[in-house]
Amino acid sequence: MKKILLMILCLIILSGCSANINADVLKNGKVKETVILNTEKSDFPEGTSFNDVIENYLNNYKDMIDGYKYSDVSTDNVLSFKFEKEFDNICDYFKNSIFVSNNISNLDCDSSGTKYILNANVNNFTCTEDCLEGPLIDKATFELSSTNRIIKNNSDNVIDNKYEWNFEGTHNKNINLVIDKSVSSKINSTIKKNNRSFVAILIFIPIALFIILFVILRKKYKENQIDF
Repeated sequence: MKKILLMILCLIILSGCSANINADVLKNGKVKETVILNTEKSDFPEGTSFNDVIENYLNNYKDMIDGYKYSDVSTDNVLSFKFEKEFDNICDYFKNSIFVSNNISNLDCDSSGTKYILNANVNNFTCTEDCLEGPLIDKATFELSSTNRIIKNNSDNVIDNKYEWNFEGTHNKNINLVIDKSVSSKINSTIKKNNRSFVAILIFIPIALFIILFVILRKKYKENQIDF
């Protein structure tokens, strides 16, 4: 039977678990995923050993999280765990990330042309009749940033170069994205501008040194000149 496995650590939590999922599309087209799972420690029974909780569930799902780097980033009041992994491209990411693929349906991702064109239905943590668990988390935030130009998106919020989708409850929504495969013109422009500035500095330095040297030699010449 299919399990909804978006939140590994949240399998033992009745409520209060949330996730922040960040996908960063790099210049080479690869996607770096960073996922932070959070739940209040007060949701656990008193005396719970959080180290044992983390170790047990990492062992139970070690095959699923193969290839992920993970670390405990908990605070005094919040149990938090961070997962990181890199994928070949945005389509590979949506198809193979355990934190995304098990909670989307009707995924259509076309990478054949000069753009990545992606459409997916998010199940929003609902449980179908063949799954074993009910909803595992209360809410999640999916953030996507890219050095490549985002041509089209249906995100809930855009802050600088970060596109954000918020999921809560059982109201389903879609993710629609069109991403240019080439590095954005804005970034290219910045790179070219920086290169021009660097070249200008390289030209200016020897000229400045020549002028300084000329002034010093001229001054010495005048000081040593014999008057008749």
